[in-house]
Amino acid sequence: GSIQPNIYKIPVSAQSYTFVSLFSVFTHMHQEEILHYLKEFTRVFKPKGKVVATVFLYNKERMKRAIESGYGAFEFNEHTRIKDKKDPLFAIVYDEEWFIENIIKKSGLNVEKIIYGTAIGDPADRNSKLYGKKYPHLFQDLIVLQL
Repeated sequence: GSIQPNIYKIPVSAQSYTFVSLFSVFTHMHQEEILHYLKEFTRVFKPKGKVVATVFLYNKERMKRAIESGYGAFEFNEHTRIKDKKDPLFAIVYDEEWFIENIIKKSGLNVEKIIYGTAIGDPADRNSKLYGKKYPHLFQDLIVLQL
């Protein structure tokens, strides 16, 4: 589009909102753009503001499935995998630990919850262990962040 996502400023004053949801947005954005958006959310949030967003994440347990599913078929850099070399923004998958440390924490937000979706799967049955149930209708990973 005509708006550069890494310099976009949300046109509202600071501490105006308490909640933002993004579904199938961060799965199509580069890391510096996501960091910029999250920093903007922290600027416009009232105390305890929340972000609910979908992402694609991989870790040691999910790496094989990320590649097999096709969503993380190709390495883009040391912490990012992509589905399509010709169109990297088609689907971007981030290393979970790296994403938390270098995107979420740097934005000023904290992770409240991560629920794994079915696209890459939940091979260690983490959802059941942490939340007491599976999420068969959730395709992308869901992340809940709080200020």
